[in-house]
Amino acid sequence: MNRIYTTGIALLYILTITITVMAAEDYEMLFKDTTSKLSKQDKQQIFKKLGFRLSKDKKFIIDDTCDMDVSPHVEIVDLNKDGVEEVFVNWGNTCTSGMTGQSITLFVKDQSGQFVENLGFPGSYEKL
Repeated sequence: MNRIYTTGIALLYILTITITVMAAEDYEMLFKDTTSKLSKQDKQQIFKKLGFRLSKDKKFIIDDTCDMDVSPHVEIVDLNKDGVEEVFVNWGNTCTSGMTGQSITLFVKDQSGQFVENLGFPGSYEKL
């Protein structure tokens, strides 16, 4: 009985570590080409709000609606020069975004320090 219990505890520990590593990989893949002051929690919150997940082979970020690669691109900006970073995420495909093939979502921190989703519709942005 002790052997079964010990084996069960070890398997649970391994499963917990695996889930933690998998969860870390998703937001890290989204933000891999960025430099910012965003915390790990900020990045995780944004990834979760987008409703994305990693493909089974962990090579692509996919959406839950169409189960297709959304090829996200993240750009960190400070739109109003207040020292607080805003996050543009350009993402999509023809299933999620129609014939434009891409959508744009802007995340802005609110007074409580939480990121709020803005835009979130088919289109793109251009820096002027």
